[in-house]
Amino acid sequence: MVDAAAAEQFLDANPAFAKQYYDTFLKPKIISDLLDSNREPVLDIRTFHDLTMVDESEILFDLVRDIQDNLQTERSVFKLMKHLSFMMRADRMSLFMYRQRNGVAELATRLFNVHKDAVYDECLVQPESEIVYPLDMGIVGHVATSKKMVNIPDVSQNPHFSNFVDELTEYKTKNILAIPIMNGKDMVAVMMAVNKLDGPCFTAKDEEVLLWSASKVFEELTDIERQFHKALYTVRAFLNCDRYSVGLLDMTKTKEFFDMWPILMGEAPPYDGPKTPDGRVRMNHGDDK
Repeated sequence: MVDAAAAEQFLDANPAFAKQYYDTFLKPKIISDLLDSNREPVLDIRTFHDLTMVDESEILFDLVRDIQDNLQTERSVFKLMKHLSFMMRADRMSLFMYRQRNGVAELATRLFNVHKDAVYDECLVQPESEIVYPLDMGIVGHVATSKKMVNIPDVSQNPHFSNFVDELTEYKTKNILAIPIMNGKDMVAVMMAVNKLDGPCFTAKDEEVLLWSASKVFEELTDIERQFHKALYTVRAFLNCDRYSVGLLDMTKTKEFFDMWPILMGEAPPYDGPKTPDGRVRMNHGDDK
């Protein structure tokens, strides 16, 4: 009988066989287990501690599970921000959504004061409570305008910093790390981390974590074409069909759609009654006299 030591020695001496065995018998189950939505988190984030590569991998897989299971974008982003605040030791994180209102570009809070122990409903900003920045005001406005990440070790020395939110919330901002979230060349949002807890300012590693994590997740969440294919691929696999198609309905022409749909589907004959002078179908609301 082969003992564990002998098996380990054989695998060390035959890496090609070990890889083939892993890919054939172990890899599918491991990946399936990692992506299982019922899998309990194994990383304790109640207190800050140094992260190993295994810990960081577990956080990333947790993010993938969240995105896979959550159709509600804001909830997925909230969970992402909780993980990022833990990884970067950020006291608070916020998300400002870019929008055009009455032709004027601005940024409005959507998720505010997210931290590792935050509760979703307390961080989700309702429309009547949102804080709005014009693009020529504050660091968030500067990030949206420049479309570049900023790492500011001391906000008091930065000309773009505006303290009106600090005054509203009775909070003291010391340092900031913020990045623009882009969908191609279009601005989507600005994500901001505030006040590094275990150092004087955010580090180059924090920049890498925020840039990679936020950009990749938002690329997934904001690409509507990818979302269509991702969802319908699952449907196709479930239905075991060979092809699928997507039809987009222009709801600005609802009446025309419902008038024409039975005809196009062969469920009703084409209309051959009276028409208006410009060729449209005449709609009668009673008997002609």
